[in-house]
Amino acid sequence: MANGDGLESTAPTGNRRRKWVTLILSGWLAVVGLYFLWEAYHYSGLYGWLAERQYARLGHYLPNLTFMVLLIVLGLPAAWIFRARRALRREGLADQAGPAAAVYAGNQLRRLLFALSFALAVAALGAFLWTFTLPRFDGPSAPVSVDAGQAAPPQTGPAVLHGQIVHSLTATHTRRFLIGARSEYFAPVVAVPRDGQKNTPPIRYFVELSAPLTGPQAVISPLTQRSGVLVRNGLPGSIEQLYQEEGHAVEAPFYVLYVSPDTLRRPYYITACQLLLAALVALIAALVQRRHVRQIGTRKGQGAAPAA
Repeated sequence: MANGDGLESTAPTGNRRRKWVTLILSGWLAVVGLYFLWEAYHYSGLYGWLAERQYARLGHYLPNLTFMVLLIVLGLPAAWIFRARRALRREGLADQAGPAAAVYAGNQLRRLLFALSFALAVAALGAFLWTFTLPRFDGPSAPVSVDAGQAAPPQTGPAVLHGQIVHSLTATHTRRFLIGARSEYFAPVVAVPRDGQKNTPPIRYFVELSAPLTGPQAVISPLTQRSGVLVRNGLPGSIEQLYQEEGHAVEAPFYVLYVSPDTLRRPYYITACQLLLAALVALIAALVQRRHVRQIGTRKGQGAAPAA
């Protein structure tokens, strides 16, 4: 019995088995993708290590390329299983003509592209759904005082942060996407120095700024307060690493007061859009490959038909 791709199906259970294997391998790629999204957000693990190597050699790093390289490398086990299955099936095609082998190889590539598209789409959905786990800006705001002697961890969520903003240590993080780029600014918030205090304690609090302060006053603000949402370990990983490399100790855990909901959610939206675009490209390639395989199968059938 011939299927839509021009191959003969020898066992119905074989088709079901191939579907299950494809789903499992797609799930593996999705898990790998979500894991490296987590590493990218926290700027840790293999992702952080590769980013630091790029900073050392290039002066910057390519986040999308770094993610795709890791996804491909860690997705190799899935590709190896696809290849092993293809080698086993080739034994049954060894005595067949060239078109049959070409149809089979094309089908394997089609399945791999469909699996990659599915995995990227799942990762995009995961990045989007993660935004619903982020703290909300509505609700009563809890007062948080930046006090060097405060040992208890603050409550995350809506908060009013009291302290001094060190504008001279403002860090800039630029997020690039297809149609442009957006810069985000963060500065440490410290307590008022106590009498006789000589050592500078590690930085525990940061605040999002709408723009860096310039001019003679861009050193340190007087005692002030800012309202927003307090997020635990909420700095972009590269910014945290930058403070550490500049000799400014950052306490673990640290807290970031986000003033804008867009800044808090933007990295997840950008990641979801980029992954969805990659999934669409893989899907289009898979559909083109399926059309190509069907054309080969059609020509094979016409070539095998008896002459009139």
